[in-house]
Amino acid sequence: MYNAQICQDVFVDKVLNKTNGFFVDIGAGTGGLPADTPGFYSNTYYFETFKDWKGIAIDHDINWWSRVSPLRSADCICVDLVEKNINEVLDKSNCPTEIDYLSIDVDDAQMKVFNDFDFDKYKFKVLTLEHNLFQSEADCGQNITVKRKEQIVKEHGHYREVLFKHGYRLLWDNVHLDDYGPVEDWFVDEETFEKNKHLQKISANCLETMNI
Repeated sequence: MYNAQICQDVFVDKVLNKTNGFFVDIGAGTGGLPADTPGFYSNTYYFETFKDWKGIAIDHDINWWSRVSPLRSADCICVDLVEKNINEVLDKSNCPTEIDYLSIDVDDAQMKVFNDFDFDKYKFKVLTLEHNLFQSEADCGQNITVKRKEQIVKEHGHYREVLFKHGYRLLWDNVHLDDYGPVEDWFVDEETFEKNKHLQKISANCLETMNI
C-alpha cells in the first residue's frame, strides 16, 4: 500500500491522518531506476490513490514523466529546477499557499531549490527533506571528497537554520536508511508538532514509523 523508500508516506499519513489534502513532491522521480508501477519509490502516490489528495509532482527525468503522468492524478511536471525557479513552476501550476505535505529530494539541485523556495508564501504541515548527511560520515562506496563532506555538513546546518527561523519544528531527526545512515530530516509546523510531540525522535530508523 505504501510506496516511499524510507517510509515518508507512512510518517505523513500517521502524523496528519487526513483525506483530501494537498502535496508538493519536488524530485518525484526514481533517479533513473526502472519502475514497474507509478508508485515505485513515490513519497506521494499513496495519498492520491487512497486518501483523495491532489498534488504536484515535479522531476526533470523525461522517462519518469512520460511513464507516470498518464497514470497519476497529480499534476506531473517535467522541468529542470537547476534552470527554473521552483516558485515560478508552482505559481504556473496554481499551487495553493497552504500545503499539507512537501517533499524535497532533488539531488544535485537540492540546495538551489531549497534556497529558491519561498517559505514566506508557501506554508506546509509536514516536510521531508533529503540531506544525505551519511556522506559526510563515510564514503559508503562513493567517491566523496573531504571538501564535499564539509559542504554537506554546512548545508545541513543551513537547512535547519532556515526552517527553524520560519517557525518549523524537527519531529524526526536524521532519519536513517539501512546500510547508509542519516539521509533526511522530517519537519512539521508548530500545530502539528504540538499534536505529535510525543513521537519526537533523534536519529530515527525509518522502519519505526510502522509503530507510531
